[in-house]
Amino acid sequence: MIVRYEQHCPVARATEILGDSWTFLVVHELLYGDRTAADLQQALPGLAAGVLSTRLRRLRAAGLVDDSVEASRHTRYALTSAGRDLAPIIDHLGHWGRRWLPSPGSRDLKPQLLVHDICRQIERSRLPPQPAAVRVRFAEVPPPRQWWIVLSTEHVSARHSKPGLPDAIRIDCTLTALAQIWLGHTSWLDAVREQTVRFTGPREMVHQAIHWIGTSRFSPGRPSTAAD
Repeated sequence: MIVRYEQHCPVARATEILGDSWTFLVVHELLYGDRTAADLQQALPGLAAGVLSTRLRRLRAAGLVDDSVEASRHTRYALTSAGRDLAPIIDHLGHWGRRWLPSPGSRDLKPQLLVHDICRQIERSRLPPQPAAVRVRFAEVPPPRQWWIVLSTEHVSARHSKPGLPDAIRIDCTLTALAQIWLGHTSWLDAVREQTVRFTGPREMVHQAIHWIGTSRFSPGRPSTAAD
């Protein structure tokens, strides 16, 4: 159902387009690059195909999203200039949520989403020329408990099956601990001291992995660069 406020106010008119559930999250995901509908559903579990189709159709009609058909006949969606202009708004919303809302509880944490979020925000310029794999094993979640973050200067990806690379290091942790570190609520050092995180591997490689992973762009101390 489309809500019409019938006001001249730009805030009201913008909210008519962006105020529906999932819309901001779809735009947020597209800020990282063009996506297919399947990509968006994988990144946003719980988003029904029909709801996604409706949101994309409205964003396209409003001039915020364009689509194109690949040779494989899959449709890819990308933000227009108007859509990309929402980046600082979404970035500020994320910083606001990180600052003023309570840290996420266990029911809000999902291994797939956390690892996916880490992968898409890793700065590839930090990575070594040779591909490397960081194995993450969560202590208290249903299978799959193990994830691999595959790092290279060309591509960063997450997978729950072992890649064709040796593990540079292994991180054993609780899901809550890694989320708290990623969001800047605690530090790697404090988590190690509290034994909610444990590293297996050479000391130098541990330091490198912490440098590669970094923290969320919404964490304190990291420069505010939307969808960097």
